[in-house]
Amino acid sequence: MTIILVLGLCAGLYMLWLLFNLAAYALPLYAGLGVCISLLHQGYGFLPSISAGFLVGIATLVVGQLLFELVRSPTLRTAIAILFVTPAGFAGYQLVHGIAGLAISSGITLTVSSALGGGFIARSAWRKLISPPVVAENAAVTR
Repeated sequence: MTIILVLGLCAGLYMLWLLFNLAAYALPLYAGLGVCISLLHQGYGFLPSISAGFLVGIATLVVGQLLFELVRSPTLRTAIAILFVTPAGFAGYQLVHGIAGLAISSGITLTVSSALGGGFIARSAWRKLISPPVVAENAAVTR
């Protein structure tokens, strides 16, 4: 019984770590899932639907990253970042609402805690998008 509790704690912490690190990719995931589900409902098979959803998700990610790197206007960069951060905040809200709903009865406490959790996750996605990538420096110094 103890091993199950320890493994459950490790799995929960790992899922939380994944959520904070992958929150910036919520928009491509939503776009890909939306296309996939839409094609499935229109009668296309599983393979074309999943392939198209995968391609749309990758295209959304690549176009967003290219636009963010090429655009120099702070206003447009902020707008692009908000496009990526909004689905991350929504996903964070839904996650916290689902987990906290197991322990808290529905009401203002659940709504406020879910909004705070969504805000923290959106902030994490914002920092991941805005901060410049870390470039590893060479260990050998040339003179």
